[in-house]
Amino acid sequence: MRHIWSYDECYELAKQCKCSTEFAENNPRAYHAATRHGWIKDYTWFVRGYRSIRWTYESCYEEAKKYASRTEFQKKSRSAYAKALQRGWLDDYDWMPLLFKPKGYWNNYERVREEAKKYSSRTDFYKGNQFVYNIAVKNGWIEDFIPSQIDLKERIRCVYSYEFKGYNVVYVGLTDDKKRRHLEHLGISTFGKSCSPVLTFARDHAISVPEPVYWYDNCTVLEAQKYEDEVVKHYEKNGWVLLNRAKTGVGHGSIGGSARRWTRKECYDEARKYNSRTEFSDNCQSAYAKALRKGWIDDYTWFSTLGNKKWTYETCYNEALKYNTRWDFGKGNHPAYQVASQNRWLDDYNWFVKPIPKVSPRKWTYEACKEAARKCSSRSEFVKLYKGAYEVSRKNGWLNEFIPQKKLNQYAVRTNNPAQYSLFDDNCIQHK
Repeated sequence: MRHIWSYDECYELAKQCKCSTEFAENNPRAYHAATRHGWIKDYTWFVRGYRSIRWTYESCYEEAKKYASRTEFQKKSRSAYAKALQRGWLDDYDWMPLLFKPKGYWNNYERVREEAKKYSSRTDFYKGNQFVYNIAVKNGWIEDFIPSQIDLKERIRCVYSYEFKGYNVVYVGLTDDKKRRHLEHLGISTFGKSCSPVLTFARDHAISVPEPVYWYDNCTVLEAQKYEDEVVKHYEKNGWVLLNRAKTGVGHGSIGGSARRWTRKECYDEARKYNSRTEFSDNCQSAYAKALRKGWIDDYTWFSTLGNKKWTYETCYNEALKYNTRWDFGKGNHPAYQVASQNRWLDDYNWFVKPIPKVSPRKWTYEACKEAARKCSSRSEFVKLYKGAYEVSRKNGWLNEFIPQKKLNQYAVRTNNPAQYSLFDDNCIQHK
């Protein structure tokens, strides 16, 4: 808020000066206020033609000795401070600590090394002087000053999965921190907005995120990647649909909780391996996120324009017409889906099939099973989308009523045997 100078304030400050020139040098704002209001004529003690001190190197030096810091020097002796600053004498006053370093001061290996010596770990360095820490990381000096205390290959990890049993859908991953990773999948991450495919699937189907299943514990990175691959193959063999967007296993995907800090050059080199933003994001999410956050991604001009398309309401609408469900839309064109989701346009796509919430098999009544079956065109689609309802209908003998088996009828027609055809009706699947 701007300070309003009063008559008394200006008067008291002016009494400390011998002339208007000294008043202007020591208190420029009060001087301008007194001049603007015409109060200057009341300062009758001002000596006309009085010349203020002509500051030399020696007189400035002696004046500076009275103060413990540059700030105090500037406040209490503006004219001497201004002269010392103009002439470059301030650096000679070594008893005054320099709180703010000049531009480019920290672009020096030795200075950064001396600063790093004050800290026992990278975490302490980051908390104590984040600006210098970032310079050390950016220039690749951090490993020289504070070597990593944990070899990434030896960090203990576990392999886990999230099973959506009613939909036969699963997500497989690995992590070195079970609690943190579970919070991220719940959308309660402390590292910004969560983009977990587990959370996305749960929200799209109006269900809660299930509890994780832990398969292997106390694994190194290479062991965890190997076991992750085994778990993925186990689910694929049993007909589960994977939510994982990136490849898993040895040589692919994330190693879970990596402490790597991507520099601009490293992100650039990593991005050169891919042809589009989507491919970059799927194969190296940490580097992609850093490049996107820092604005470096615009430098990757070789990326195809598909990933850089500016999605509007109309283009998202036309793209969404190609899909039957939100899940298919998100999997088929993730950038367009994200824009539509953020702008709440998804509710306008009324042709999307809305799956009914997961229901326990004991709660599948006759009416609920009939309603679920009505949404399916075949028994295979019925068992895929509503496995619980399908099993209840099969056990209670409702399948023939809900979705008649037509293959035998077609067979009977092809045999051109009226007698045999008469033995079948639309509600039977066995020869009478």
